[in-house]
Amino acid sequence: MRDVSIFARRRWKAAPGSLPEHQNYRPSTLSAVADALGSATDLPPTVPAKFRIIVVKPGEQLDRISLSLFGNIHMAN
Repeated sequence: MRDVSIFARRRWKAAPGSLPEHQNYRPSTLSAVADALGSATDLPPTVPAKFRIIVVKPGEQLDRISLSLFGNIHMAN
């Protein structure tokens, strides 16, 4: 189960209507772990509704961007 990507686990749990094919995501390659996927409750949160896009220009460094955004150069790591 640890080798199944988070994206595949999320699709497995997704409602069929939210998927492009409008049916349950059940590829045969995951049949060996179907029971574990069905009972899994350890999905990390999805992408937040709000996020910032930062366009990095040539010559800019992550520590300088971190300093301007967070006031701390160590937040870039």
